[in-house]
Amino acid sequence: MRSRLGLASLAVMAATLVAAPAHALSFADIAGKWCTEAGSSQFTPNTIIVRKANGTRLDLKIDHYAYTDTMITVFWVRLTDHGITSTDYGDFSADGRRMAQLVSHDGPRREHHRC
Repeated sequence: MRSRLGLASLAVMAATLVAAPAHALSFADIAGKWCTEAGSSQFTPNTIIVRKANGTRLDLKIDHYAYTDTMITVFWVRLTDHGITSTDYGDFSADGRRMAQLVSHDGPRREHHRC
């Protein structure tokens, strides 16, 4: 009887963990400097500082961030016409050291790592 109760308790705990909602990503998951083969991006609450491999620096104003369980969307102001556009980031590693800029109409998937 005792072992059956133990197994039942374990089964309930496992089901609870599987059913528990994931927590949404937050600014802490994207904040700071990230490197790619194309240069680097540094995320602050109000700006993305992009340094391209050729040395060009772009300071992009952030309009806002949107967070889900698996993705962060950064809404930022285009330099050309001051319109708002967005970039999606996902595939965040459990240790917080890797993420990817997801494929969009503006470009291919780009792997990022903390630098």
